[in-house]
Amino acid sequence: MNHVFRLNWRSENTMGSNKVKHLKNTTCRVIKIDKEALFEFIYEMVIDNLEEFFDIIDGTVVTSHHKFDSECGEYICLIKDDRYKLPDIFDIEKLISNIPQTTDSFYSPNRYKEMTFEEIKNILANNSNNSTEYSRIVMQRNTPTPTII
Repeated sequence: MNHVFRLNWRSENTMGSNKVKHLKNTTCRVIKIDKEALFEFIYEMVIDNLEEFFDIIDGTVVTSHHKFDSECGEYICLIKDDRYKLPDIFDIEKLISNIPQTTDSFYSPNRYKEMTFEEIKNILANNSNNSTEYSRIVMQRNTPTPTII
């Protein structure tokens, strides 16, 4: 099952007022969440940290697109400048299936790949050979700095 969410802003007041300095002796506090809540957590964390994760100065001038595939446990976030329209062929559901993982961690120095709209269109159009097309694009660039996907 795939989930697409919009951000639900929460004020700190909605979190509850059961703050304590120390837990009572022999007590624990436990949080267990489902896939939907996990994706919401990831989504909100990425939105709150767009500037850091994507090395941009102002996260308010970009649009972010998110997709979580709970069947295979993959998540993709693509950002683009608000001044430019995505190509009509753009489909984040296909993109999550056709682009290999870009990083092992949000905190890695090379966490994102930068691709042109044309390169994304080529990957989406070449369904049978997407991994090869993606690898060709990344290898052809041979850039030492991190880039955006």
